[in-house]
Amino acid sequence: MAFKGVHFPAGFFDMDAMTTPSSSTSQLADSDYPRHTQLLSVGLRNGASPQKLINLRGDVISGIVKYNPRPSTNSHTVDITLMAYILGGRKLLYALSHDCGLPSLRTSRRHMAFIRVMPTIGTISISDILQNIEKVVFKPRAAAGQAKLRGINLLIDKTALEQRAVHFRHNSQVGGICWRHAPAVNLLLNMYELALKLSEDIKKGTAHLANELTVVAASCFGEGGTYPILALPSCKGVNADDSQNIYETVIEAWEKSGAAAKVGDIWSWLTDGAMPRRIAGYRCFLSQKLSPTCPIYGTLASMAGLNLYTGVNQSTLDFDYKHIFKRIFPLLRSTQGIVLNNGCVINPAMLARYLTGLPQYSPESVHKMLYPHDPQDIPRAIELLEAVLAVGKLDYGNMDANTCADVDALRLLGSVINAILEPFTNVHMNLKEQITSLSTFAYLSFTLF
Repeated sequence: MAFKGVHFPAGFFDMDAMTTPSSSTSQLADSDYPRHTQLLSVGLRNGASPQKLINLRGDVISGIVKYNPRPSTNSHTVDITLMAYILGGRKLLYALSHDCGLPSLRTSRRHMAFIRVMPTIGTISISDILQNIEKVVFKPRAAAGQAKLRGINLLIDKTALEQRAVHFRHNSQVGGICWRHAPAVNLLLNMYELALKLSEDIKKGTAHLANELTVVAASCFGEGGTYPILALPSCKGVNADDSQNIYETVIEAWEKSGAAAKVGDIWSWLTDGAMPRRIAGYRCFLSQKLSPTCPIYGTLASMAGLNLYTGVNQSTLDFDYKHIFKRIFPLLRSTQGIVLNNGCVINPAMLARYLTGLPQYSPESVHKMLYPHDPQDIPRAIELLEAVLAVGKLDYGNMDANTCADVDALRLLGSVINAILEPFTNVHMNLKEQITSLSTFAYLSFTLF
């Protein structure tokens, strides 16, 4: 019997050489061979009996037969391959490919599109963004035959960056310097003296290595995936003016590149809850009131309290809703707590007293929920908000005056939390219900706080 991709010695499937099922089962239980599924698939395709498959697996585990099948290539293994390549480079991927059966880098390249984003060297410039739009947006979309115009959502956020200088050979410049301070130094590196001078400037504090990377990516409404168009080395000192400069530069580059005509107009900007980016967003995208000639003006103008201000070309500002939850979470965990306008204070001590009344929580689990190891843990934050809602729904029977005041405060806070939580967690709500709930949250927040 010939197994494709597997070489067996003559007489391998001789019935006299078979081991007992119990011994083969013991071998399987004691082994950590990672490719049992592939081995069985090859055998079944070649018509092997169950007993022969057991013997085959036992001999492969024992080392009698060398089995090196082709690595399984699917979305899961390709993702792991990409992660290994990013974290450890070619050497780590080579080791994992041989030990765990991951696809090689060459195989992975056939199943995914690799792109290279050019990071900004020095201060922010339109030319770098134009280059990334051409290579990251235009070329992949043209290769995939994606010509339909879409609404564009631009996303901006920061990620941690290893603090080190990097030499770019294509222009003999040094990258990794914070863009805000890069103009104060000479980043050209074509002479030994320039390298010494740059090192001395960094030591003096004239410029410093970036510890964060500001990333701007474009996503298309109705399509999956994102297109990174700006990778900007930065630091914690970025203020609202700097963020506004980033917004305006990216918008200008998008228009100059012709992306609006080839891909689509910018509809919205999505940012996190960082104060500088929020202030800059208010300046850029709440500057022009919606014109009465706009097709949707008649519908939106009738909604009392709805903000009708937008940015250029009616682009809007959007925030990551998870950051709204993250801002409520620290308030509930703080010693001062949340003070309602009736004077009641809701703090961790009060919450711990009532959360233990829920059957699914013990004092230990309540403590972990109120004091998590990671304050930015969004699932834990949502769990706490949902627990506050559940506390307000309990039947407390006859209560004294103090307990009654606490329960009323918890139920009132629960109404506020439910109004902001449900539109983002209940997938069955329609648009009208979502707007009604969010408006309720806005009015209750102004009333209670």
